[in-house]
Amino acid sequence: MLPWLCGIQEDYKTLEIAKGGSWNEISAAHRDLYIGPATPSGLSVNYGRIPYSFPALVHYNLSNPVAAALVGRTKWSCGSVATEAYKIITNNKYGREACKVQEDKVVAIFVPKFREMIVLERYIFGKNSFFNVMCDTRTADSIRLEPTIDEGNNKG
Repeated sequence: MLPWLCGIQEDYKTLEIAKGGSWNEISAAHRDLYIGPATPSGLSVNYGRIPYSFPALVHYNLSNPVAAALVGRTKWSCGSVATEAYKIITNNKYGREACKVQEDKVVAIFVPKFREMIVLERYIFGKNSFFNVMCDTRTADSIRLEPTIDEGNNKG
């Protein structure tokens, strides 16, 4: 559900935390939308690992070249990535604005993509759908996207 942000070492193959997998493994996982070889911190994935992509995955585009490089969808050596990274690093105002624009895009697309995933998951898994079992409901609109107080939301 969340991107796997990672740094890469000078050889363009080894991740910042080498036990987290190789750049090729992480890039393929983000491109093909399946679980990576380990957690970003290098720990093995012990629970819930399935040997295939979750069938109800939905893809959304990270339009910023640096965002794409952070999750391994493009290489840091790509010209547009280097140019954008340079602007972000050398101009604080530009960097803050670029991050805010990217954040706004991700936030705006998250709920529609989450609802799309719910519809797909219900279609694929039918009566065994997590959302049918969890909510005993049939529409994506009735899924509560905000947690209750018991789930960590102090607002109620």
